[in-house]
Amino acid sequence: MNAARDPALDALRTLAVLGMVASHTARLVQHDARAGWPSAVLLAEPVIPSLFLFLVGASLAHSRAGAARRGVAAGAWLARQLRRALGLWAVSAVFFALEMGPRIPDMLTASGILANIAYA
Repeated sequence: MNAARDPALDALRTLAVLGMVASHTARLVQHDARAGWPSAVLLAEPVIPSLFLFLVGASLAHSRAGAARRGVAAGAWLARQLRRALGLWAVSAVFFALEMGPRIPDMLTASGILANIAYA
């Protein structure tokens, strides 16, 4: 295992992704058949985006600290993060356009989780 990895962050990332998959899967179950696990997952669903955003902040702090230890200049690190954020925002805008159609300015000010992560 890479010494720079944080096992707690990796475990929370895994939990967030599994929660996202479970909540999206639970939405596929017909409403009147949601008595079991889908109902429980959907009750926890509002926590999942919050967990993603918490992990973004923790990961950015962890990434910056690691970059500083390796001697990466703050400007170079920030430029890399801005490129990544722009990519996430672009993917979010494409997903919005595919789902809702190319509506301006809504598409450009997308509010999905990917856009929120990019804004963070």
